[in-house]
Amino acid sequence: MSCPKCKRQLVKEDGYDRFTCGPQVGCGYQFCWECLVPWSEVGPHDHSRHYDNCKYYSGAPGKNPAPPDTISIIKLRRKALLPPPKEVLMNPEEEGGDKMDVGESQASISYLQANKEKAPSTKWRRFKSFFQGRW
Repeated sequence: MSCPKCKRQLVKEDGYDRFTCGPQVGCGYQFCWECLVPWSEVGPHDHSRHYDNCKYYSGAPGKNPAPPDTISIIKLRRKALLPPPKEVLMNPEEEGGDKMDVGESQASISYLQANKEKAPSTKWRRFKSFFQGRW
């Protein structure tokens, strides 16, 4: 994610969700990763000033709602950062079907994408569909 202020890459500080825009090349802007509230408003101990949707918020519900654009950014970011499944069922119709590690299939797809000019297009599409569960 980029800095909400200057759009540069972020550097995480401390062991929690406090982010700082890269001090060497960025603007130094600090904010909460969970709710995007400026860190200058919450500080390290006042959790009542985080937005309602933040896991650190300690105030009464509805007292500090996040701006609508902030909520949509948070939802999109969380959706994009969902971890992939560890394994997929190779043949879901069969009881106790074989399972395959998703990392292995993604590595295979990446390899073929890098070398796809060497593979016939029909075989490539079938192989890719197979490993993405659309066989």
